[in-house]
Amino acid sequence: MSLVSQAPSAPFPGTDRWFLRTRPGRATVAAIVGLVLAALPAHVAASHYDNYVLLAQAFLHHRLWIDWPGGEIDAVLHGGHRYVVNDPVPALLLVPYVAFAGAAANQTLLGVLLAAVAAGAAWCTAENLGVPLWRTFVLCAFMFAGTDLWWAATPRRPFRR
Repeated sequence: MSLVSQAPSAPFPGTDRWFLRTRPGRATVAAIVGLVLAALPAHVAASHYDNYVLLAQAFLHHRLWIDWPGGEIDAVLHGGHRYVVNDPVPALLLVPYVAFAGAAANQTLLGVLLAAVAAGAAWCTAENLGVPLWRTFVLCAFMFAGTDLWWAATPRRPFRR
């Protein structure tokens, strides 16, 4: 008895599209579709609500407080300094880009790229779990458009009070 199971037949038998015959190829196609779907409504336009860019700049200056641009950024005042209220991971991912581009860095670009990675990873995970092709498509579509993933990949404006 073999310890290695037989690979399931390709979901697109007889296709000339070689990239659809492999799991990484299909996951790459899902990532590209996710990239296009996230980039189209976002127009990859920079957001004025750029907390993560400001926080990445602060990290580059070896501090946690930001140079507050005014009321358009949600920041907590403590000890005479303003601190971003959001989680720091996107800012950590933006540090190399902000080091290169400075305040002109576009955090929407990171959101669009992460949405594409998430779409490809979701597709790959569903296939590795043996989910049928049509259900994989439905699960990835829901994960992308039915959660806040798509919203997070688009530029946002602050809530008006």
